[in-house]
Amino acid sequence: MVGEPLPRHRCTLRRNRIHAFLLAAIALPLAPGRLEAQPTAPTPQQVEWLKTHGHAGDGLHAELVIPAPVALSVDISTRAQARAFFNAVYTPSQNVPSGWTGTLSGTPGTSATGSAGTTSAAYQAAVQLRVNWFRAMAGVPGTIAFDPVTYGAPDQDAAVMMSANKALSHYPPTNWLLYTAAGATAAANSNISLGTEGPAAIDGFIGDAGSNNTAIGHRRWLLYPQTKTMGTGNVDAVNGFYPADATWVLDGNYGTTRPAVRDNFVAWPPPGYVPYQVVYARWSFAYPGAVFTSATTVTMTSGGNSVPVALEALDNPAYGENTIVWDYNGLDGNTDFAGAAKPSSDTVYNVQVNDVVINGIAQNFSYDVTVFDPAVAGTGDSPPTVMGPSQVSTGRQMDYVVAGLPPFAGGYEYRAITSLTPATAVFGAEGGLQGVIPDISDAAGTSTEAYNPVDTSVSFSGSASYHLAQPDATTQTLTLPGYFFFAGGSASLNFETLLGLATSHQTARAQVSTDDGATWTDVFSQSGIDTPNTPTQTSFQSESVSLGAYADLPFQVRFAYTFDGSGPLYEQTTSGVGWNIDAITLVNVDNATPGVPAPYVAGNILGYTAASAGAAGLQARAVLAGTYPDSWGPVTPVTAVAPTGPAPAILAPPQGQTMNSGSTVVLTGVASPGSTYQWVYDGSSANDSSGSTDILAGATGPQLVITKVTSASNGTYTLIATNANGSTVSTPATLSVIAATNPGTVGSISARAFVGTKDSILIGGFFIAGTTSRSVLIQAIGPGLIPPPYNVASPLAKPALSVHQSQNGQDVVLYTNTGWGSNQVLLTSASRLSALPVLQPGSADSELLLTLPPGGYTAEVSSADGVSTGVALCAIYQLP
Repeated sequence: MVGEPLPRHRCTLRRNRIHAFLLAAIALPLAPGRLEAQPTAPTPQQVEWLKTHGHAGDGLHAELVIPAPVALSVDISTRAQARAFFNAVYTPSQNVPSGWTGTLSGTPGTSATGSAGTTSAAYQAAVQLRVNWFRAMAGVPGTIAFDPVTYGAPDQDAAVMMSANKALSHYPPTNWLLYTAAGATAAANSNISLGTEGPAAIDGFIGDAGSNNTAIGHRRWLLYPQTKTMGTGNVDAVNGFYPADATWVLDGNYGTTRPAVRDNFVAWPPPGYVPYQVVYARWSFAYPGAVFTSATTVTMTSGGNSVPVALEALDNPAYGENTIVWDYNGLDGNTDFAGAAKPSSDTVYNVQVNDVVINGIAQNFSYDVTVFDPAVAGTGDSPPTVMGPSQVSTGRQMDYVVAGLPPFAGGYEYRAITSLTPATAVFGAEGGLQGVIPDISDAAGTSTEAYNPVDTSVSFSGSASYHLAQPDATTQTLTLPGYFFFAGGSASLNFETLLGLATSHQTARAQVSTDDGATWTDVFSQSGIDTPNTPTQTSFQSESVSLGAYADLPFQVRFAYTFDGSGPLYEQTTSGVGWNIDAITLVNVDNATPGVPAPYVAGNILGYTAASAGAAGLQARAVLAGTYPDSWGPVTPVTAVAPTGPAPAILAPPQGQTMNSGSTVVLTGVASPGSTYQWVYDGSSANDSSGSTDILAGATGPQLVITKVTSASNGTYTLIATNANGSTVSTPATLSVIAATNPGTVGSISARAFVGTKDSILIGGFFIAGTTSRSVLIQAIGPGLIPPPYNVASPLAKPALSVHQSQNGQDVVLYTNTGWGSNQVLLTSASRLSALPVLQPGSADSELLLTLPPGGYTAEVSSADGVSTGVALCAIYQLP
């Protein structure tokens, strides 16, 4: 019928919302995603010139101070670490706005005016992070620095030239539109791309699809081990011009000494666990100076079955290190641009590369690549949980244990979740957006593509509904305001949906995010139909989606209308075309306000202070390399109340204790009276079953808390003190266990005996071996033996301690002490070493903290008055 909407075929974009399908759009001349062949390796003369001048430019590189990036490394032999590395490092470098300040106008390839501009520091950091992520995964130094002046600025010129001319060239002629000499130099030293930019272009370089990229030159340069410095230039899609990228890869280190790499060879995908999103059709194996002319027996198997392999023609040594390339599993690297299909389960591929001649000797290589879905947690692979009291006092710090931190994360971040009130709003577009946040195609300089996401001509109830359409091929979204949370029970997302004119390539989706919008998961989806001018639905349908999978996790909700990148789509925005949503409600769900994450904390003890009374929650996430946070864990509900009674106090128990498995070690702590105490092992809510806890009775001041632990488990033992109103404070003590057959190093010796007068004093001998001085803590304990567990009835009332050494046949008194006093250094040292008992300020016991050179010594304990007698303990501890 004349005038009715018809679906249009689209395979290009005019917005900077670029999806993977663009890489396949090569039917048009120089269409988005096409990757030019890379520059050949520099000649020896060029290498020497680059070493001298730093780059093929003006020689400024040697004078520029470039900040060092965070060094990235990862052990991808473990699934949990590979998964965390993808989620915490790769994913955050997605969707960072470029902040491009340049301009382009005219007709691409015919006439153009404009300026190169710059991109934001955050965007350049995202590109740098993506480069270093790939390098760390491949086992080469993930320490590439970006030089924004010497390399970045010329790369901006190169990128704008490629976009203006709608063409790619490493050697652009001087008559090119917007030609600059700096841009031409950058083109000769860079990977270049038209149709993608930024992190997405880096992915394209690693994938290296296309008939002109069979040698995977882009990949070789990005993963070249010797490279230390790169640069990036990027241009957005604007006014019909394609986005473009130039990434400087030749920094003058070509041919220099090769640094150590994890596997000796450099493969992509590398040995270990690799996310399916970055496993491309073309696989590669590189080894410097290797001869692959005989290596015609590259084979792959999976689950005992042969996997098809198709070798590409050799092209060595044109780019970086000598490399052999093959397509796997029936894929065609000329046309398959995207990553591997999502596996239903982890899939292991064994790779055999045989007859690789290295230094004249043929060698065989075998390794396994496990392709996995990083959205799926493995066994025991879950975010950390905050463990501790459910009630806290406002204004007082309460200590919690962050349990389940992976060993490769040195610490955590946490945030408090507040404002937990029932979510009762009904979103129906009545009177406007109602706080709903649209992300839709705007005018972009023309009025033909703008549309109103509030549709007053169609509704389920009331006078309006929300409307999403696709004036172009980009994803359109409506995000509900704020965050939501529920602690358990039945919760759901309810809404009315009407999908009008839409093709099978256009999909309506309800989505949930638990990582602050970085990634979204479908909880509902419906695609259109391919019958022209026939709506998918003619009336609203009710949907109720269970949210049970998101219990205990703050989450966001959005509605997205997407195009899969192939086939036809309806580009009109009039009512009846696209998707209408109405009467959106969340059932049995609270509104929630996540706080700003607290700064990174090493270890696993979380100190939380509630600012105000009310219901709240605590949530933690592991942090890699002290910089890159992983997924948030579940929320631990906490109720804050006004404080009553004194807050408990606690001193740190000993640290770094070592024991033989099966033996007993004693940990001590000092806490305030009126409190109860518990030792917690490695975040467990129960005491370690092999330990016992004693609290000294009858104390009016700080109390001595003792636990005797017999365990064969390394871990952290945490002393938790709780007062009457539930306020808590805690502090950890680390305990390391060594095999019982390993005698280790003696850390302490002690003896208890009756101390008389004259020749009947207590003498303890010790020897410091080796060539290094050692710090020792020496105690003479008398009154400290009265309390449990010693219960000595007749201790030496006032012991005197002296340290002696024989020098030239003479007994020399080196140090003495009578009544140690209240020195905090001594108290802390005693506490760290499990020196028992922990001395009280002003006690008559004696103590010395000394650093002694190698040699023999004696520690002598006698009565300070020379006449009193009694039982005393002489203990000598070696400090770590």
